[in-house]
Amino acid sequence: MYKRTHHIHIFETGNPEISKHINFRDYLIAHPEDAKRYEELKKELSIKFRYDSRNYVAGKDNFIKDIDRKAAMWANPR
Repeated sequence: MYKRTHHIHIFETGNPEISKHINFRDYLIAHPEDAKRYEELKKELSIKFRYDSRNYVAGKDNFIKDIDRKAAMWANPR
């Protein structure tokens, strides 16, 4: 078994996913209670879906969409 230490995303310059990912990261840094909830969800899903990455990713989907929405509003208040 190996221990993963990094997860890298690569995008073409100007891709809107860049700011989405940065906003997600920065939002979680600024909101440790949501970061803790994300950590706990990932731990729970990694146990439940140890050999099933598709369901692991699907299990995070609603949480990530919610944080993406919050992060976008936080990064660009109107």
